[in-house]
Amino acid sequence: MSPPRARSRRQHPRPAAQPAPGAARPSRPGAWNLALIALFVAALAWRLLYLGRLAGTPPFFMGPLYPYVLTGLRAVLGDSIARVLVVQAFWGAGAAVLLADAAQRLTRPAIGIAVGLLVCVHPMAVFFDGLVLMESLLFFLGSLLLWQVVRARGGWRPAGAAALGALIGLLAEGRAISALLLLPAVPLVVGAWGGAGAVARPGAARRLAALVAAFALVVAPAAIRNAVVAHEWIPFTYNLGFNLYAGNNPEATGGFSTITGTQWAGRLPEDGGRGSDGRAYIRASEGLDLSPAASSAWWAARARRFIAEHPGRAATLGLTKLGMMWSRLEYPQIENADEYAALAGPLGIPVAWSFALVGTLGLAGLLLAWPRGATERFLILWVLGLTLAAVALDEALRAWRARAPAPRLRVGLALAAGLVVVMLPAPGLSRAKYEWGLALDLGTRWLEQSRPDRAAKEFERALEMERTGKVRRVPSATAAIERASLDYNYATALHLLGRDAEALPLYERAVAEAPDGAPELAGLAEAYRRAGRATDAARLESRLAGVAGGAGRLLLARGWEAARRGASAEAESLMTRAVGADPGLDDGWTALIRIQVERQEPDRAAETLAAARAAGLGGASLHAHEALVAAARRDRVAAYRALRLIPEQAIQGDPTVAEVVRVTRSLIEPSH
Repeated sequence: MSPPRARSRRQHPRPAAQPAPGAARPSRPGAWNLALIALFVAALAWRLLYLGRLAGTPPFFMGPLYPYVLTGLRAVLGDSIARVLVVQAFWGAGAAVLLADAAQRLTRPAIGIAVGLLVCVHPMAVFFDGLVLMESLLFFLGSLLLWQVVRARGGWRPAGAAALGALIGLLAEGRAISALLLLPAVPLVVGAWGGAGAVARPGAARRLAALVAAFALVVAPAAIRNAVVAHEWIPFTYNLGFNLYAGNNPEATGGFSTITGTQWAGRLPEDGGRGSDGRAYIRASEGLDLSPAASSAWWAARARRFIAEHPGRAATLGLTKLGMMWSRLEYPQIENADEYAALAGPLGIPVAWSFALVGTLGLAGLLLAWPRGATERFLILWVLGLTLAAVALDEALRAWRARAPAPRLRVGLALAAGLVVVMLPAPGLSRAKYEWGLALDLGTRWLEQSRPDRAAKEFERALEMERTGKVRRVPSATAAIERASLDYNYATALHLLGRDAEALPLYERAVAEAPDGAPELAGLAEAYRRAGRATDAARLESRLAGVAGGAGRLLLARGWEAARRGASAEAESLMTRAVGADPGLDDGWTALIRIQVERQEPDRAAETLAAARAAGLGGASLHAHEALVAAARRDRVAAYRALRLIPEQAIQGDPTVAEVVRVTRSLIEPSH
């Protein structure tokens, strides 16, 4: 889509006696452009330095927009996460420039540079650019939309309105609630608000039509595809009901809480993937096979019932979440920024409560921006804190220079109100529980990277906090799942380290905490088989069929048993069914590959490897099996290339990886 054309002069300019309250201060274009280039280079350099530091740590791992963009990037850049993150660093640096220029157009160059520098090294902005998550792309698109709105202030044309509609559509494809931006966009482009910079002009109908048509053109392809695939009308996503109940249920606190008890909340096996939409839980617990839209309605009905029965509690939860959004505290959701900073060094300027400044100025901007014009009113309704922070800074400078008590009092009250909101007491974990969660998560990351030695140390640190009474248990399903995860993962690390006698009681404790957890049941059953307790193992495996996510693990257990008997064809069949029932079973995929290589079927093994990679297999295990398949196909160059990607510590820490590497080398290295 072509960018909006430069605006022509108005035919009926306003009197020039006094500048409009929100008018941009004049600046020298050459000097300002150089400043923006310098800002871009600084922001990009900081992000690339962070990615370099992040590369030496264990890698961490959700609307249709981001997957489509990733697909396009992979087509151009190849299958490389590192290259994707570099691209994100570029558009993250671009976001800093866009916000700086937008702030300059709203206020003055000095404030524009201040806002740009803030984004340049703002910890959360850098953090998101280093994740394979949609937040980085949405931040860039949001910055581009903001810049477009500010750039077009004073006169919208159909092309500009179309660009605005397309950007809102793209944001909605990433997060559906962004479609609500159409509501303030309509009066903005038709000039209905009036005021500074928004004089109504002829052609309002054309601008409105361009806005709506561009939005519809962007969102239509994904909506049509959803209708074709799911046979239901799902314009964006179907997670509304699930998320609504996650925030409005008996155990809800404003933060994360499980809504499926101690069962797995995965997708139905026929959907593939590793995401969780709760339909597997509904099937296992209620016996209902629901479509995507029907499952959303099922969860939404439960949320509405809770709200109707507990209106006071629901209102409190809503206010709590609103306060958390503006609190000085940063709440980890998918990933924890503190964990990354501990491993890779600072994400940005290491200043405590960095959001306290931005939030205070942003909230003050909400109170001060409305009289400035239509553009600022759009931003108020969008609640973009960084831009409104620039407004607050500009108003504060104007009040200070005015040397009059009334403007200073108005700005002071607005700043005080913003400070009060961001500093209000907000729910949060105790420091000890926070450190406990960090230890659990970091141990899990090391375990995923075939480093059970490093993982065990982190799990032991979490257990020590419990033994010394630093962490207090709160009865809830969420707490039970967390505790079961600690026991299960620690037991798995001990098993990989050859300490099965210590691992067995931990597996038992994990099942006691999460009696309906498929991973816990399967892990204990396998531990019993290793200990020669076949009857106990069979008893647990019989329970797997009745829990969410258990069918695939039950088939995998039977596949392992067949492999032990030497029935490779039966084992292959069972494991094929296992990964079909649960594509997240890495052990099933890798066992299939090894069986097919042993049966001298390298082409089938290559097909299985490609399916496993698409299902999410990664890390040292992926590279080891890439090398094995390449060796089986007599491609020594590819085999050596894959072997070089496996850290020596992973070979030492994972017996399976070590055995695959040994077999691979025996295939590609001449015997002596």
